[in-house]
Amino acid sequence: MNREWIEKFYSECGREVSLAYNVLNYTNNWGVTLATAVIAIALISTVGISDSSIVLRYPTTVHWFVVIVAWIIMSRFFVRSCLALTNMYRWNTLIKAAVKVLSLSENHADLPVFERNFYKQVKTYFFEWKSPIPQSKIAWNTLKLMYLPFFIMLFVLIVWGFIALDRTWIWGIAMAIFIGVSAWEARQFLSWYGLQYEAVDLEDEPEVTEIWARSLADRSKQK
Repeated sequence: MNREWIEKFYSECGREVSLAYNVLNYTNNWGVTLATAVIAIALISTVGISDSSIVLRYPTTVHWFVVIVAWIIMSRFFVRSCLALTNMYRWNTLIKAAVKVLSLSENHADLPVFERNFYKQVKTYFFEWKSPIPQSKIAWNTLKLMYLPFFIMLFVLIVWGFIALDRTWIWGIAMAIFIGVSAWEARQFLSWYGLQYEAVDLEDEPEVTEIWARSLADRSKQK
């Protein structure tokens, strides 16, 4: 393979990792901030004082509808965060493969196997834009980053309203929106081509760090 091209590709991977990291942070922060603001605005008016005691007037149809809107906002940003996290994994995988090739001399005996594995990963994760991580792990890792407690809180509030409110036409519209948007977001997540996991059948290769250690030891002996 063209070593100069690999060096340039490695540099681009570094920039793409930084971009994916920034996008992930911005998406997480904006998603949680907007959803929290919507919830706060909705629920603050449900708290009142009656006979010197604090009274919570949730759920009402209006406030329940607003909570569903917050769920929709959070779901949209969650899927975008999954995309950003997948890109981070993708570029980090490619960087790791490139480092193995570039860290060895061009006449090193183990270089060909690293080059072949690098080629396979570039073909799968760059040209075909597959994901190196299963979707279930992407979803769980994204939830753990920031979204999980907020989704739990929203889900509890939505279920509370679902049980407590009268089955009016507004209730029906709200449920239809909640189920429809949730299903659409789930479909987007499951079908988006950039999130489709594919494992690469790599050849057995020696541990590159051990090669580095032997090389350093040989240089020390020569000195």
